Amino acid sequence: MLFRSVNAINLEGAERLTSEVIMSQLGISGKSIVAIDPKEIATQITDLFPGVRTVKVSAGLPASLTIKITERQPLVLWQETENTYWIDEEGVMFYAQGEAEVALIVSATGNPPAAMAETPAEAEDSTEGDVAVATTTLTRTTPAFIEALFALQNYLPEGSPLQYDPEFGLGWRDPSGWLVYFGSDISNIDLKLVEYETIIAELQAKNLTPALISLEFLYAPYYRLEP
Repeated sequence: MLFRSVNAINLEGAERLTSEVIMSQLGISGKSIVAIDPKEIATQITDLFPGVRTVKVSAGLPASLTIKITERQPLVLWQETENTYWIDEEGVMFYAQGEAEVALIVSATGNPPAAMAETPAEAEDSTEGDVAVATTTLTRTTPAFIEALFALQNYLPEGSPLQYDPEFGLGWRDPSGWLVYFGSDISNIDLKLVEYETIIAELQAKNLTPALISLEFLYAPYYRLEP
């Protein structure tokens, strides 16, 4: 039997990832089908494309390569100075690729708090017949941080985007110009907001305009007059 080279793949389940991108990144175009290792291909895909949640690869003669994937659904758009990421409901971070509707946009100066990298149960190493299922470790933030993002969104002043700084945590830029941060734990957000209003009133009484107000620690708030 004449073994043919792989010149295309049958990609199923993709919404944003394309077969052309997979072919170019994996370098499998022109390879003989007998040189294709489905398990290796599946592992490469999960390593190269963290936005892929599950992947199964099967190869058949004379030159059939089928890749079935499910993609992670972006929940948060995380905008840093040089990079833009998506974060899904599980807290997994992956590079934004293509277009997607998100529920929340965060302007950040660094990555969010990291949870321990782990292997998702749905992507355990296994081989089901001639179908390879891949595994990978993922970069993710904590479920508690995702909850904090959406909880704080309810308190945002109109027109003020949510901000994140690794040093100060979550907050926003007040319409009057200063930055206010509440830390990454906002379980006491109502008390912190009362404290925030008290600080603003005291500063205005002194005719002072802050550059930054930190309420990360409920009983140790502080402000800066200079950036």
